[in-house]
Amino acid sequence: MLRVKSGLGTRFFSTFKKKIATKSCSERQGIMVFDEIPVRKEMGVSAKTMTYAGLVDFGETANSLDELSDHGLVFTFRAFGDCYSLPVAAFASKGPTKGTVLTQLVVKSIVLLENAGVFVGEILCDGAATNRAMWKQFCLRRELTCTRNSFVHPLDDKFSVHVLPDEPLLVKRVRNGLLKQKVLRFNVGWIMWAHYEKVYAEDTKLPGYIRGCAKLTFSHMNLSNTEKLRVKLATQVFSRSVAKGLEYYSSGGVSGLQDARCT
Repeated sequence: MLRVKSGLGTRFFSTFKKKIATKSCSERQGIMVFDEIPVRKEMGVSAKTMTYAGLVDFGETANSLDELSDHGLVFTFRAFGDCYSLPVAAFASKGPTKGTVLTQLVVKSIVLLENAGVFVGEILCDGAATNRAMWKQFCLRRELTCTRNSFVHPLDDKFSVHVLPDEPLLVKRVRNGLLKQKVLRFNVGWIMWAHYEKVYAEDTKLPGYIRGCAKLTFSHMNLSNTEKLRVKLATQVFSRSVAKGLEYYSSGGVSGLQDARCT
């Protein structure tokens, strides 16, 4: 087992380079994934190294702070042509990592991974505020009329690195947008949140064992701020069974569902 410290340690990447040298070109291509989560504040002492654990730590090259960390940021490399997924760096911060710092860490991680022998063509992250700030640093744009989801590769301007949001984030954003706006414009019509509410109201009139949309519950229709973060409550609204329920009740002449075809 290789013991590594917080940050982008050269010891790890030198060992990783030896391992990657045995892989084929297709096995060296992959995606870099990173995520940040809140952690409990707690200080500990390592008896082996006689150092404190639990403090803010961005590695040896950064200025260490004598403050307790409450967030952990982890970078992982996932190969496309092989079955391994490898954490490559970890950082401890007080509060979410700032967008400018995160941008620097992303670029440096890509450079070190490339120097180790792999090719990073994509990065994957969620839609946290710090990640959106990083997108701005890379001049990414999400407008419908002008979309830019990549930036120039830091080591080769002939290639681009594409920034991908995770799929659960996209599903939740669509559901939350529909819940807030109540209607969304589509190419052939309108998608309405009221249609889902009507299907739920009609379906709950039936006994549970013959309900067509049995997965729909009160929580799906009346979301708290915490429940808006749950992926399952979003995917189940857009599930095949609910789509079939919309089709069934609209074809049955239920009031309020005559224009539910687009939904």
